[in-house]
Amino acid sequence: MKYDYNKMNTTGIEAELRSTDRDEVCAGSVEESWGRFRNILLDLQHRFVPRVKYWKSSKVQWLNHRALKYVRRKHKVYRRYNDRSHVACKKANMAACYDVKKAKYNFERKLAENIKRIQSHFMLM
Repeated sequence: MKYDYNKMNTTGIEAELRSTDRDEVCAGSVEESWGRFRNILLDLQHRFVPRVKYWKSSKVQWLNHRALKYVRRKHKVYRRYNDRSHVACKKANMAACYDVKKAKYNFERKLAENIKRIQSHFMLM
């Protein structure tokens, strides 16, 4: 979980910081005062900054929009008929397999053409 600083409550943080006694925070050695100030800031962060869950995409790089559309259609047709031997399921499966193979082929072809310029894709594979 990460903090979403774009949506934080700045007025609440400012009000809390104004109400704290700075002499009390700065009293003592540098390490002690830094520890107190750090604890105050962390407490304010936990109270006034909302948390956000970032989901990593599970889509593979080579899967383009068209192939993904056919795979989703295949799943939808199977949920409707619940039988792999049904004609509509076979047709949707063949279309999805064809487009997935075509997407893989096109991705690998483009990768081979641009391997000299774009090395980041090659390192990811």
